[in-house]
Amino acid sequence: MRITTTLAAGAALALMFGTGAAAQSGAIDPGGISPREAVSWLSAQPGLAPEFAQEGDTPAIRVVDGDVTWGMFFYNCEQSRCRAVQFHISFQNPAVTEALAADWNRSRRFVTARAEMNPSPELIGEYDLYLPAGYTWAQLSENLELWRAIVPLIGLQAGYYVLEDAQ
Repeated sequence: MRITTTLAAGAALALMFGTGAAAQSGAIDPGGISPREAVSWLSAQPGLAPEFAQEGDTPAIRVVDGDVTWGMFFYNCEQSRCRAVQFHISFQNPAVTEALAADWNRSRRFVTARAEMNPSPELIGEYDLYLPAGYTWAQLSENLELWRAIVPLIGLQAGYYVLEDAQ
Protein backbone atom coordinates (compact mmCIF):
# COMPACT_ATOMS: atom_id res chain seq x y z
CA MET A 1 0.00 0.00 0.00
CA ARG A 2 1.12 3.57 -0.54
CA ILE A 3 -0.07 7.02 0.45
CA THR A 4 -1.18 9.04 -2.56
CA THR A 5 -0.79 12.78 -2.14
CA THR A 6 0.90 15.81 -3.60
CA LEU A 7 3.84 15.34 -1.22
CA ALA A 8 7.10 14.89 -3.10
CA ALA A 9 8.87 11.63 -2.36
CA GLY A 10 11.80 13.44 -0.75
CA ALA A 11 9.57 15.43 1.55
CA ALA A 12 7.77 12.25 2.59
CA LEU A 13 11.08 10.62 3.46
CA ALA A 14 12.09 13.66 5.50
CA LEU A 15 8.80 13.44 7.37
CA MET A 16 9.33 9.81 8.21
CA PHE A 17 13.07 9.62 8.81
CA GLY A 18 14.22 12.85 10.34
CA THR A 19 14.55 16.55 9.89
CA GLY A 20 18.21 17.33 10.47
CA ALA A 21 20.06 19.00 13.29
CA ALA A 22 18.80 22.04 15.10
CA ALA A 23 20.56 25.36 14.58
CA GLN A 24 20.79 25.77 18.35
CA SER A 25 22.53 23.35 20.66
CA GLY A 26 22.67 22.66 24.37
CA ALA A 27 19.93 23.44 26.86
CA ILE A 28 17.01 25.73 26.15
CA ASP A 29 16.94 28.79 28.42
CA PRO A 30 15.50 27.77 31.84
CA GLY A 31 12.71 30.33 31.31
CA GLY A 32 11.60 28.53 28.16
CA ILE A 33 11.74 29.23 24.45
CA SER A 34 10.95 32.49 22.69
CA PRO A 35 8.94 32.51 19.46
CA ARG A 36 11.90 34.23 17.76
CA GLU A 37 14.24 31.40 18.79
CA ALA A 38 11.67 28.87 17.59
CA VAL A 39 11.46 30.51 14.14
CA SER A 40 15.26 30.37 13.88
CA TRP A 41 15.31 26.73 14.98
CA LEU A 42 12.50 25.73 12.60
CA SER A 43 14.12 27.64 9.72
CA ALA A 44 17.20 25.42 10.11
CA GLN A 45 15.10 22.26 9.60
CA PRO A 46 15.05 20.95 6.00
CA GLY A 47 11.74 21.44 4.22
CA LEU A 48 10.16 23.86 6.72
CA ALA A 49 9.10 27.46 6.08
CA PRO A 50 8.06 29.06 9.41
CA GLU A 51 6.59 32.52 9.90
CA PHE A 52 5.30 34.43 12.91
CA ALA A 53 1.56 34.37 13.48
CA GLN A 54 -0.72 35.36 16.34
CA GLU A 55 -3.90 33.63 17.54
CA GLY A 56 -5.60 36.15 19.79
CA ASP A 57 -3.22 36.66 22.72
CA THR A 58 -1.32 33.44 21.99
CA PRO A 59 2.02 33.75 20.19
CA ALA A 60 2.20 31.32 17.29
CA ILE A 61 4.22 30.23 14.29
CA ARG A 62 2.67 29.02 11.04
CA VAL A 63 4.86 26.35 9.39
CA VAL A 64 4.61 25.29 5.76
CA ASP A 65 5.80 21.68 5.59
CA GLY A 66 5.48 20.20 2.11
CA ASP A 67 1.80 20.22 1.16
CA VAL A 68 0.54 20.90 4.69
CA THR A 69 0.65 23.84 7.06
CA TRP A 70 0.72 23.35 10.80
CA GLY A 71 1.09 25.63 13.79
CA MET A 72 3.26 25.94 16.85
CA PHE A 73 1.56 27.73 19.75
CA PHE A 74 3.28 29.08 22.87
CA TYR A 75 1.88 28.84 26.40
CA ASN A 76 2.97 29.60 29.99
CA CYS A 77 4.84 32.67 28.74
CA GLU A 78 6.62 35.27 30.85
CA GLN A 79 8.70 38.09 29.37
CA SER A 80 8.66 36.54 25.86
CA ARG A 81 9.83 33.10 27.08
CA CYS A 82 7.40 30.19 27.08
CA ARG A 83 7.59 26.96 29.09
CA ALA A 84 5.10 25.02 26.95
CA VAL A 85 4.43 24.63 23.24
CA GLN A 86 1.81 22.88 21.19
CA PHE A 87 2.14 21.55 17.66
CA HIS A 88 -1.27 21.79 15.95
CA ILE A 89 -2.70 20.71 12.59
CA SER A 90 -6.16 20.65 11.09
CA PHE A 91 -7.38 18.56 8.15
CA GLN A 92 -10.76 19.52 6.68
CA ASN A 93 -12.88 16.80 5.13
CA PRO A 94 -16.67 16.31 5.02
CA ALA A 95 -16.12 12.69 6.11
CA VAL A 96 -14.63 13.70 9.50
CA THR A 97 -16.69 12.57 12.48
CA GLU A 98 -16.25 12.53 16.23
CA ALA A 99 -15.90 8.75 15.93
CA LEU A 100 -12.75 9.23 13.81
CA ALA A 101 -11.19 11.32 16.58
CA ALA A 102 -12.25 8.82 19.25
CA ASP A 103 -10.75 5.97 17.20
CA TRP A 104 -7.46 7.87 16.88
CA ASN A 105 -7.29 8.59 20.62
CA ARG A 106 -8.11 4.98 21.53
CA SER A 107 -5.33 3.53 19.38
CA ARG A 108 -2.52 6.12 19.53
CA ARG A 109 -0.48 8.03 22.09
CA PHE A 110 1.32 11.38 22.24
CA VAL A 111 -0.75 13.27 19.65
CA THR A 112 -4.42 13.69 20.51
CA ALA A 113 -7.19 14.28 17.99
CA ARG A 114 -10.52 16.02 18.16
CA ALA A 115 -13.23 16.66 15.61
CA GLU A 116 -14.70 20.10 15.03
CA MET A 117 -17.88 20.13 12.99
CA ASN A 118 -18.50 23.88 12.53
CA PRO A 119 -18.15 25.66 10.22
CA SER A 120 -16.96 22.55 8.31
CA PRO A 121 -15.81 19.13 9.53
CA GLU A 122 -12.13 18.96 10.43
CA LEU A 123 -9.87 16.61 12.34
CA ILE A 124 -7.45 18.46 14.60
CA GLY A 125 -4.24 16.92 15.89
CA GLU A 126 -2.41 18.42 18.88
CA TYR A 127 0.90 17.55 20.53
CA ASP A 128 1.68 19.36 23.80
CA LEU A 129 5.20 19.72 25.16
CA TYR A 130 6.31 21.09 28.50
CA LEU A 131 9.86 22.51 28.43
CA PRO A 132 11.29 22.09 31.95
CA ALA A 133 14.65 23.50 33.01
CA GLY A 134 17.38 21.43 31.37
CA TYR A 135 15.31 20.60 28.28
CA THR A 136 17.61 20.65 25.26
CA TRP A 137 17.33 21.71 21.64
CA ALA A 138 18.15 18.10 20.69
CA GLN A 139 15.13 16.89 22.69
CA LEU A 140 12.92 19.48 21.01
CA SER A 141 14.24 18.34 17.62
CA GLU A 142 13.39 14.72 18.48
CA ASN A 143 9.84 15.79 19.34
CA LEU A 144 9.63 17.71 16.07
CA GLU A 145 10.68 14.57 14.19
CA LEU A 146 7.96 12.60 15.97
CA TRP A 147 5.40 15.31 15.13
CA ARG A 148 6.40 15.41 11.45
CA ALA A 149 6.18 11.61 11.23
CA ILE A 150 2.69 11.59 12.76
CA VAL A 151 1.22 14.43 10.66
CA PRO A 152 0.68 12.16 7.61
CA LEU A 153 -1.04 9.60 9.85
CA ILE A 154 -3.45 12.26 11.13
CA GLY A 155 -4.08 13.27 7.51
CA LEU A 156 -4.74 9.63 6.64
CA GLN A 157 -7.18 9.33 9.56
CA ALA A 158 -8.96 12.48 8.35
CA GLY A 159 -9.20 11.19 4.77
CA TYR A 160 -6.83 13.90 3.48
CA TYR A 161 -4.45 11.19 2.26
CA VAL A 162 -5.68 8.02 0.57
CA LEU A 163 -4.13 4.56 0.81
CA GLU A 164 -4.00 2.68 -2.46
CA ASP A 165 -2.84 -0.82 -3.23
CA ALA A 166 0.64 -0.75 -4.78
CA GLN A 167 0.66 -2.10 -8.32
